[in-house]
Amino acid sequence: MLQPDQIVGDRYRVDRMIGGGGSADVYKVEHVRLKSMHALKVSHDASGPDVQKALLLEGRVQAMLAHPSIVRVTDILDMGDSEGLILDFVEGATLAEWLAGAGKDVGLVEQLGVFVGIIRGVNVAHGRGVVHRDLNPGNVLLDITSGRITAKVANFGKARLTGPSASLIAPLLYRSVGDPRYTAPEQAEDPGGADERADLFSLGCILYEMICGTPAFVGDTPDEVRHLVQNGLYEPPTSHVAGLSAPLQRVV
Repeated sequence: MLQPDQIVGDRYRVDRMIGGGGSADVYKVEHVRLKSMHALKVSHDASGPDVQKALLLEGRVQAMLAHPSIVRVTDILDMGDSEGLILDFVEGATLAEWLAGAGKDVGLVEQLGVFVGIIRGVNVAHGRGVVHRDLNPGNVLLDITSGRITAKVANFGKARLTGPSASLIAPLLYRSVGDPRYTAPEQAEDPGGADERADLFSLGCILYEMICGTPAFVGDTPDEVRHLVQNGLYEPPTSHVAGLSAPLQRVV
């Protein structure tokens, strides 16, 4: 674990940890000379070479998706016994945090504006043959500047490529699937075979939660959630939001 004020890669000073879980941690770091803020994603100390390789492949995929609605990977940092990814630092919250706080008080139009930003990022990824496979409110960052919210899709650690470049990210194909509340049925059954349609399922789950204030699939255990997903057992959005337009219901 990195410590505050520690210098890494000869040019970045660690400010604090801002996220973690799975196989990696994320820190806010400052470029020593430029005084610019960035995010540094590093694998855990005990991670093996396969996890390190997966992190670098994640960086390669994310770096080729240059778009305002995707968190940029700008560099790979040599840290001696390991390497890390330098990403844009997003001054804001995750979509999950926003929905649990300030997002409760905004109107439908603003919610849909945020969601359109997520769609733009996913559309760019799909256009480059990248299936995210882990879209959920925790993997969307919201850049909140002067009251304006820009959604940025993050964390391509479970992504896969389709088409001629699919072999680039083969080591990631059979990694565990993401949060079962947002995972398409076919992806739960065959993680390596999921295509763009699995991301569309996840987007529908995200939109449902943004509009209704609760996930579409709620269970006490992951197995219970997967059962609900497999059988399409969820309450219609109109049970939470009266007067929801028919076109928006169809989109969800």
